[in-house]
Formats: sequence, structure tokens, C-alpha cells
Amino acid sequence: MRGLQLQHESTNENNLIPFIEDASATGNVGLESDGDFTYNPSTGTVTATLFAGTLTTAAQTNITSLGTLTGLTLSGDMTFTGDSANIVFDKSDNQLEFADDAKAEFGTGGDFEIFHNGSQNIIGNTATQVRIITDQLRLRSSSGSETYAQANVNSAFEANFDNSKKFETLTNGVQITGSEFISEGTILLEKSGAHHHRILSNDSGNDLAFQQSSDTGANTNFTTYLRINDGGDISLPVDSQLFKLGASSDFLFTHDGSDNVITTLIIQKN
Repeated sequence: MRGLQLQHESTNENNLIPFIEDASATGNVGLESDGDFTYNPSTGTVTATLFAGTLTTAAQTNITSLGTLTGLTLSGDMTFTGDSANIVFDKSDNQLEFADDAKAEFGTGGDFEIFHNGSQNIIGNTATQVRIITDQLRLRSSSGSETYAQANVNSAFEANFDNSKKFETLTNGVQITGSEFISEGTILLEKSGAHHHRILSNDSGNDLAFQQSSDTGANTNFTTYLRINDGGDISLPVDSQLFKLGASSDFLFTHDGSDNVITTLIIQKN
């Protein structure tokens, strides 16, 4: 074929790629090339304004990178295939869907993760704190009809039972609605710089004890000064402690270690 030269080269240049004109024609056909479709033998780069069509299965495995993209628009469903779990963007549902055990991880070391293991929804944290930052926090049932707890900035925290408020924080403390149950527990009453007090529910068996610490400002060395025994008896188990009656402590009972002493400051005459 006169005038046709075939070369194998690696020059760093963009070469036009010839095509058979009207590939469906029969008989004599011509060659043509379009300026927007080139090949650079030095870099192995094929350049075109638009690539259209679908890559076949055999060709798909050969694509390992798309290079640096200034933008990418994908239309339709997309599946990210994992070794044991997939992630799908479902166009019709407008949802990014994680299969069971497919995790969304955050942080350089994967410190925070969210996933569903087939039976439970799990928020995992292996680093430091988990912070929920909001001015209005609500914990509600799946239907949204019941509130378990709620918190508001510069206001109260509330906890509910069966959608009824039972616990609320106040400016000067807390408010509890209904009965309070403490099982085998201890109530500590503290004040800075003073003897601490506590109420113990299982002192000396099943007795209820009212105690005071010997150290100021510390929860140590408690002594029981008043005890309600299991069965109803009331005792002052420490010698020389006074049981006082009257606004001015006019009537006193005590045991000094050897004697029982009754003291009255007012003698009533009939």
C-alpha cells in the first residue's frame, strides 16, 4: 500500500487515531480521524472528549484507578462490594444502605463506628468521649409517641416512666415525683467543711442507721448515732449521747456508760 507507513515509537506526542469511515458500508471505504480522540505512545494515554458505553466484565477488572477527578456524577444504583458485607446507594429510595455488619467508621484509627449486626444497632467507641452536641435532646420510642428522657440548654433534665415525668433537675437540686426506692443502698449527705452524714439501709443486719463521720469534709470513720432496728425498736447505741425533747431541750434522756439519766429543766405542777 503506497503512502502508508507503520512505525513503533514512544515519542511524547498526541497522535490522531484513524477510523474506518462508515463501518457499516461495503465496498471501498475510507479512513478518517477526529481531533478530539488521540493516543500518546509515551504515556500510554488515550484522550477523548467523551467515553460512552458499558465496560464488559473482562475489562472491568483491569481498571484500578480513575486518576485525579475534578468532579464525578453517578446516576443510578451503586454497590460497594466488601468481603462479607456490601454498601448500596439505592437511587429509588434516596438511601445509602449498609448491609448487616457493614460499618461506617470515623477517625484515623477507626475509633468510632456505627453498624447493625443483624439483631442490634451498635454505636461503638474505643477512644475517648462520645458527645451529643445539641440545645434540645430527646430520647423517644420508635413510634415517637413516648419520651424516655429530655434535656434543654440552661434548663432541666427530665426522666420519664411510661411517658410520665418522675425525675427532674432544678436550680437548687432535684425533684422526684412518686415513691423513692433504694435497695440495700446508702444516702450520703455532704457539706464542705462539716461532718458528713449518711443513712445506711443495712447497718448491723437489716437495721436502718443514721451515721456521722468523725472527719470533717470526708466520707470516712462513720459512727451510728441513731438506729431503727429490724422490728421497730429505736436505739441510741453510743454512750452519753442525749435524746432531747422540747424546743429548748427541756427534757433529756441519756446513758453515761453506767447510769441511766433523765434530766428535766421544768417541773410541771398540777
